[in-house]
Amino acid sequence: MNEYKTDFIVKNTLFFLLFVVLALIGITKHIMPKIYDYKAQLAENRHTELIYNQTKADFNAISAKTLAFIKTHHTAFDKLYNQTPEDSELLELLREYFASLTLKQVSQSMENDISKTRYHLMGYMHNNAQLQDFMQKINTLPYVIELSVPLEIQEDRASHTLKVSLYLDIFQSHYKPHALILQENLAYKKQQNP
Repeated sequence: MNEYKTDFIVKNTLFFLLFVVLALIGITKHIMPKIYDYKAQLAENRHTELIYNQTKADFNAISAKTLAFIKTHHTAFDKLYNQTPEDSELLELLREYFASLTLKQVSQSMENDISKTRYHLMGYMHNNAQLQDFMQKINTLPYVIELSVPLEIQEDRASHTLKVSLYLDIFQSHYKPHALILQENLAYKKQQNP
């Protein structure tokens, strides 16, 4: 009976050792690589999520700053994005201040999505105050008009008027926003007057 116990103990010990060795080989060869892959994927996912969250926060901050900038400077944007005045509108405006005027387009150019049209204006005014009123009116128009040099003023003693010769530059934006700007609703929209 003693022999039987010893033989049984040896067989069970060998079987147990063989089982432990096979279990360790199975764990190290099959299960551990999957655990390492899972941990690596989890770390990469966390890293990607951190980058995404930071990028999203930065994008939202920039979007808010852009919209705030547009809101605070909307009058300048309104002027730039308004359509240039039609020739008849421009002539009507100029006739309020000038008598017997001639308006001639000198040049037209385009640079960085902004077109610039230059006009040469010659006409008569009754006094200097009228010229100053005209210059102030230009600054309140809903589009960008700039007076350019040379500005010539001559007094016509016979008719008691001032002969004025000047250049007007009219600017217009032709910018088309990128699709992402339109998609994220960051494009400039003209403020509606109440």
